Amino acid sequence: MMTYDEFKANVSTDVLNYLPGGADEWIAGVKPIRKTNQILDGLLILRTNQETEKVACPIIYLEQCYKYIKEGAHSYENVLESIADGYLKELKAHEQIVDKADICKESASDHLFCTVINVEKNEKLLACTPHQIKHGLAIICKWLFSKDEDGLVTALVNEGIMKEQLNMDEDEMFSLAMKNTKRMFPTKICPICVSVEKTLERMGMPKEMIKKAVKEITPENDMFVVSNDIGQNGAINFLYDETLLRLSDIMKGNFYILPSSIHEVIAVRDPNKYTGYSEQVARNMLETVMEVNKTEVSAPDFLSDSVYYYEWLSEKMTIKKASTQQ
Repeated sequence: MMTYDEFKANVSTDVLNYLPGGADEWIAGVKPIRKTNQILDGLLILRTNQETEKVACPIIYLEQCYKYIKEGAHSYENVLESIADGYLKELKAHEQIVDKADICKESASDHLFCTVINVEKNEKLLACTPHQIKHGLAIICKWLFSKDEDGLVTALVNEGIMKEQLNMDEDEMFSLAMKNTKRMFPTKICPICVSVEKTLERMGMPKEMIKKAVKEITPENDMFVVSNDIGQNGAINFLYDETLLRLSDIMKGNFYILPSSIHEVIAVRDPNKYTGYSEQVARNMLETVMEVNKTEVSAPDFLSDSVYYYEWLSEKMTIKKASTQQ
C-alpha cells in the first residue's frame, strides 16, 4: 500500500487525468492550509487559461482522501476519480457565487484588491489583463467575493471587467485597488522564529519541543516573514515603499528578500550590513530559492526565481535572477 507521502507526491499530477482536458486544461498543487488548531494538506486545482475565467478554487483535503486508501475502502484510482468528481461539483457551486455577484464601481471599495504574480509564467494571462510591473513582478487586480477559513473566492479583473463593469481606466483602478489592499489585508511582519512557533503550536507540538526547534532555526532578529494578516496573497507587501522602510528600521541596515511564494516573502539581514550588494551572497541565496521553488512550492503559488537586495540609505532595489542580474 502506498504511504501518505507517496500519495501526496503523486496526487496533484495523477488527478489531472480524471478531469476534462487533462493536463492541457488544468494545473494542480498541494499546499498547507491553516485550519482552526491544525494545518492540513490541501489540493488546489486551477484552470490553465485563467485570463478568461473567474477564479473559484475549492480545496480538497488530502488526509481524508488518503484515509479511504489506508482503510482499504477505495483504491487509489477510485479516490482520484472521487476527487475529480467532487472538485467539479464544488467548482460549479463556487462559480454560481461568482456569477451572482455584482461587480460594479459603486462596490469596488469593498471588493477590489491587488496581488502579485510571476511575469514569465503568465504571459498569456497578462496579454489581456491590466497589470503593472514592479521589480520584475506583475501586479494584477482581483475582485473578492468571499473570505473564510478555506481561503478566498476571487475573480481576476481582465480588460472587459475593468472597462465594462467597473467603468474605470487602469490608473483609477490600480490606485483604488492598492489603497483597498492595504486596508483590507494589512501588512504583517514577524520574526521567522515566531512564525514557525505559531505553526508548530497549531500542529499540536508540545511547548518544550517547540522551544528547542525554534532555537535551532536562526537568531530572532535576522529573518522576518513578510505577508498580510491572513497569510494569503501577501507577497505584494514587499513592493510597498513603506514596508521596505519598516524593514530597514527593523534590520538597521541592508537586507535581502527571498520570494517564498505569492503569499509571503522572507527578509534576511545582510550579514555584511553596510558594505552593499554581494554577488556571491546573492548567488548562494538564489540557489536556495530555486531549490525550494522546485521541491516545495506548488505551481499555483510560485512567485519568482529571483533574490532582491535593498539598500536602506539609497532606497535602491537590486534584483538577482536565475540567468541575469538587474
